[in-house]
Amino acid sequence: MSTAIFPLFCLFQATFVEKGTLTVEVQNINQVDGMIWLGIYRSEEEFLIKEKCILIGKEVLNSKNIRVQVPDLPYGEYAFAIFHDENNNGTMDQNLVGIPSEPFAFSKKTSSRFRLPTFDEVKFEFQQHQMTVKASLQKWWQSG
Repeated sequence: MSTAIFPLFCLFQATFVEKGTLTVEVQNINQVDGMIWLGIYRSEEEFLIKEKCILIGKEVLNSKNIRVQVPDLPYGEYAFAIFHDENNNGTMDQNLVGIPSEPFAFSKKTSSRFRLPTFDEVKFEFQQHQMTVKASLQKWWQSG
């Protein structure tokens, strides 16, 4: 009987993944309309590729701060990028030379505003049942 239970226990252990809820508190929202878009990335290879992220949108109604929850997130290393789609057109608007014209933030403060950060520069460890991370939106010319 014990030989039948052991493989069953190993199967359960192999498929059990610890998960929690990540809450991102988006601060410094200066325009109370549009959408906040949060992209959660698992690796450098996926970083800043829209089709490879967990993407969550939240409408900005009446607050300068918004909490975006990511439930059932498996424990691991992640990075996130946020932008405030002020005109609600579904994209991060940029000027003629590609500089963002809408507020944005990453999971950690970036070292340079003259290039996109790498995954390693903004990654964080998610290993808790409940975790809250704060991110303050900035315009490009205010960052750095």
